[in-house]
Order: sequence, then structure tokens, then C-alpha cells
Amino acid sequence: MNTGQDQNPAAELADEAAVVKYLRTHPDFFAAHPDVLAELNLSHETGAATSLIERQVAILRRQNHQHREQLQELIRIAQDNERLILRLQQLTLDLLDTERLPDMIDLLRATLQGDFHADAAALHFTSLPLRQLPGIHEDDFIQVFIHGAEDETPQELTRLIANEKPCCGKFNENVLARIFPEEGRETTTAALIPLALKDIPGKGLLAIGSHDEHRFNAEMGTVYLQYMGELIGRKLAPHLSAPSP
Repeated sequence: MNTGQDQNPAAELADEAAVVKYLRTHPDFFAAHPDVLAELNLSHETGAATSLIERQVAILRRQNHQHREQLQELIRIAQDNERLILRLQQLTLDLLDTERLPDMIDLLRATLQGDFHADAAALHFTSLPLRQLPGIHEDDFIQVFIHGAEDETPQELTRLIANEKPCCGKFNENVLARIFPEEGRETTTAALIPLALKDIPGKGLLAIGSHDEHRFNAEMGTVYLQYMGELIGRKLAPHLSAPSP
């Protein structure tokens, strides 16, 4: 006659696997056999014995807490998106009422500083017939740069200007210094937004910089930034063509 000590270890593992499989396919087993459930105990991390029901309740509480945190994060994201939609709606309406280029720059400055909490901003253009934009002052919060073919523009900056999709996060310090000449050394993160310049052969880029290393990151959604680039580019395009002779 075999005793528990004579039991083959492999057989014990097979028996345990069979029990686990049976309980998973019959989750109501303990409800039908409460007397068995009453005799079960699980060792707790502290060493004290805990009933299976108490352990299950603890697990469910942890899962509920995790689900609650995930729900709160989704709510926060939805609220942020709603605020961003309202800002873009207001920016759209304001741009529709603005025709003069200096007024557009003033509007962008107020929007970027107030709504996006920007510490730096810059507009970069390539392959434009103009060398400078009239009515834009050098000491404006938004710096404007028009790069010609003869400029020694870093290859990475040229690539970023030509990019068709917004990108956010940390960038090379030398590139940031070129994007934000006045604030580049203190800027840690940035959002780079391509501008849709309708009927203009050149490329445009709106750069928004922050001293906060967590302000812009690579995981941020860019759908609204893309819309913003299309909107601003469409309004700026008429002012970027060469004046009639």
C-alpha cells in the first residue's frame, strides 16, 4: 500500500494539474461544496492563514483599484482632448477674423503662451520666394526664419522641416539651438508641427518649445497638432508668396 511519502513527484504534479484544470472548468465547484471551501486555507505573505474567499476578495479589490485608475486616466485624457478641441475651435474662429500677417502672429503668440504654456516658439520656412516676412519684428516671441539653399542648415533640422507629420519629445541640443536660437539652450522638449502651405512650393514648420522636460513627449497624440498645422498653414500661405511686380 502506497503512502503519501511514497507518491511519485511526477504523479503529484499531474494530479495538481488535473485539479487546477477541473476547478477552472467548474468555477462553481466551491459554491456547490461549501464544506470543502470552509476547510481550505492559504498562507498569507505575513505567515497567517487566510481563507480562500478572503484571498479572492483581496485580489478582486486590487483588480478593482487598477481598473479604477485606468478609468480615471481615460477620463483625464478625454478631458484634455475636450479642452484642446475647444482651444482649436477658438483659434479657428479667431484666425477666420484675421487677415493681416502681424495680427496672425500676435494671435499665435497669445494662443501658444496662454493655451499651450509655451516658453519658446519659432516658424521655419524653406524654399520660399521671400527672404523675410513684412511686419514681423525680430524681438517677437515667435521667431521667423526663412532658410535658403545657401544656408548651412543642419541635415536633421532640414529633415524635420520637411516632415509631413507632427512629432513631440526631446531633440538633440544642437538642433534645439537652431530651432530656438533665443531659448534653445533652456528648451528641453518641443512639439514640431508641419504647416500645410497650399499652393506654395516651400515647406513650413511651427515649433513649440518648453523648459519642462515632461511637457511634450513622444507618446502624445498628434491628430490635433496636425489639424492645427493645416489650419495655420492655410492662413499663412497667401502671405508667403512673392509680391506682384
